[in-house]
Amino acid sequence: MDTMSNKPLQQRFWTYIVVGLLLFFLGMQYDIWRRSSSAQPKTEPVEDSLARIVKSGVLRVGYIDYPPAVIKDPNTGQLSGEFVDIAKFIASQLNVRLEFEEASWSTFMTGLQTHNYDISIAPTYIQVSRSANVAFTRPIAFLGNSAGVKKGDSRFENIQAPTDLDRSGLVVAVVQGEAADLFVKEHFKSAKVLELSGSDLSAPLELVATGQADVGLTDAYVTEQFVAQKPSVRDLFPNNPYNVSPMSWAVRPDDYRLLNFLNNSLEYLEATGKTAEWQKKYHAPWMYGIPSVKRP
Repeated sequence: MDTMSNKPLQQRFWTYIVVGLLLFFLGMQYDIWRRSSSAQPKTEPVEDSLARIVKSGVLRVGYIDYPPAVIKDPNTGQLSGEFVDIAKFIASQLNVRLEFEEASWSTFMTGLQTHNYDISIAPTYIQVSRSANVAFTRPIAFLGNSAGVKKGDSRFENIQAPTDLDRSGLVVAVVQGEAADLFVKEHFKSAKVLELSGSDLSAPLELVATGQADVGLTDAYVTEQFVAQKPSVRDLFPNNPYNVSPMSWAVRPDDYRLLNFLNNSLEYLEATGKTAEWQKKYHAPWMYGIPSVKRP
């Protein structure tokens, strides 16, 4: 009788033991999972700039004063130009307004990276080195580079290529961060290079005109315009600009959706002839056969 009466108690005892062990092991597994989950790095979702732009109703635009792509009125500060009109049209289609912030050739990438603006409409050469920090849109235009020297300076009579200007004793002026600056950093070893701050691409040529530099390197369009006004400076490559390259806009590298939207918009504007209309309106040289700035 005693054995029979103790049997239910023994069964309940072992049941409690099994349930307790099961709960213990489940608790250990949960703790291990919780610890491993908390140890995983938390990644923030990539910002969808296009969605934010539409939601806020504001497209923030970085620019550099560079006629005829971007023209800043010195008296009113109002902006016009081919690239400005393109940006205004795109903004109107999104039903958003534009906010502009001025940059320079050495700061436009930083402005994007620090989120001062969403896109840069500065007419920027696509460069491999720059592509590590920004994403470029499809090309909007093509433009080459040239060099200015004092007219009558016999040292430059037999120059065939820009690398021939890398000579000891020569002072070569460039604008910091601009394509010519990147070119001399890559190719020049002997000449003394003056890096000028700011966004005025005619500044290197001005130093040549005033005798403070022997060579001014800048883009072909600026060179052509400068020598037309100051004949004391000669364009070394008037009919054969070097490094003819695509110009485009830029966004942050991870703004895939915004980049795709801009590329589609630019494709549409070119296919429908609107880009050509704006180029004609502002006499953009990269489209209408000015010899020193020809499209390849």
